[in-house]
Amino acid sequence: MRIPLPASSAQLAQQSADYKLASENCLGVARCAGVSVWGVSDKYSWIPGAFSGYGAALPYDGTYAPKPAYAGLSNGLNPNA
Repeated sequence: MRIPLPASSAQLAQQSADYKLASENCLGVARCAGVSVWGVSDKYSWIPGAFSGYGAALPYDGTYAPKPAYAGLSNGLNPNA
C-alpha cells in the first residue's frame, strides 16, 4: 500500500487502517487463502522504482523497524488479541 514520500504520520496512520481493513476483510471471506505483501521491509521495495515519489508500502521500514502498518496488519489478523 504505497504512499507519497516523505510519508507523514497521518499517511502512515491511514496506511495502518488500510492494512487492518484488508486483513479483516480476508478473515471475513471463507475462501480467502491469505494476505500477501510483496516484501517485508521498505529497504528493498520495488515501489519507488515503479512509482516515482511513492514508497513506504511495507510493514517494516528500511531498518526493519515495525511501522504502523505492521500493527494494522497484526490487529486485523488477530481481532481478539
